[in-house]
Order: sequence, then structure tokens, then C-alpha cells
Amino acid sequence: MMEMMSKILAVVALAGFAIQQILELLSPFVSLVIRNYVERRTATTIILTEVELKKWWMAFFAFLLGVGAVVITKISLLKFIDTSWENSLGDLLVTALVLGAGTEGLNTLSKYFGYIKEGKKAALTQEVKLVIIPSSVTVGHGKTFQFRSIVRNAPNAVIWEVAHGSGGSIDTNGRYTAPGQAGTYNIMAVSEIDETKHAIATVKVT
Repeated sequence: MMEMMSKILAVVALAGFAIQQILELLSPFVSLVIRNYVERRTATTIILTEVELKKWWMAFFAFLLGVGAVVITKISLLKFIDTSWENSLGDLLVTALVLGAGTEGLNTLSKYFGYIKEGKKAALTQEVKLVIIPSSVTVGHGKTFQFRSIVRNAPNAVIWEVAHGSGGSIDTNGRYTAPGQAGTYNIMAVSEIDETKHAIATVKVT
């Protein structure tokens, strides 16, 4: 997750800088067009001032460039709030506006990602607890058995291990295959988030 955030910040920074540079190139032409427009109108028909008109058009061009950057880079910002919002119309609009805002958008996004990091740190300050279900089981030699893990105060992601070299095997999903030799063996599940937290289950192979 943190690596993905770093990549998105890099894309936003580069795309935002590029958009700002394009707007700088467009600025003299926009000023010229608006000035010509204002000069052809009487004071009574002008609703917005020249400065206001330019500000509006530059913001509009920034949004269009932001949409183009989203289409090219395919980045999504709202998925960090809710994955179901990814690639939605709202996601396109918000991401395009952030990109079009340039440095200001990057600063806002950096603050938002900072809040996410702080939230994850706060969650990890709670003690991680891990259990294996069941904690003990009897399995026939050569047979298989499905273990489950429950992790509290952290994502339910564990690394499964057999504590004995000849005690059979277990896959990444917790499916255990007993060895051909009878005996008592230990299965271990280690939390991927906090490797100091683990649980052990006992397997009796008959």
C-alpha cells in the first residue's frame, strides 16, 4: 500500500508539473484572446472582468489537461477511500481536478496520504493477536486438513510453516498434508504485519 501511494504521488507530481508548464505556455494566448474579446464588447455587456475570464478559462484548461492525464496514466485516487469507487465518474473528476491543481493538488494529496499512514500506525499500536483453528487435530498419514487463522487488530494475513522438517507440508492457504510417518507435529502461523506474533497448532498423525 505504501509503495502504491509513493508511485501515485510521483505521478501526480510529474503530471501536475507538466500541466502547469502547458498552462504557462497557453497563458499569453489566453490573455490575448480575452483582451480582444473585451475590447469588442461594451461595458454594459461585460459580465466578468478580463482577470476573471482568464482565471475561469485557465481553470477549465487545467481540468481538461487533468482528464487527459488520468486517461493516460490510469491512476485512481478515490480507491484509497473505497475500492468500489475506482474508475467511476466521480473518481475521474476528483483525480483530474487534483492533477489540474498542480502543486496545490500534490500538497493536498500528500496530507491525505499522511492521514492514511497515521491511521495505520494507530491501528498497529493495538496488540496483534493470532489464533489457529483448530488448535489441535488428528490426521491420517498422507491425508490433508484445512487450518484457518484469525488475526485481531491486523489484517488476516499469515505465513504458514511446519515446525518439523519431516512433519508434512502446508501451503500458503493453510492446507496441511500429513507425512507418511506417524507422530506429533506442530504447525505455526506467523502474522505478516508483525512477525513477533504467531500461533501454534498441534497435529497428531496416525
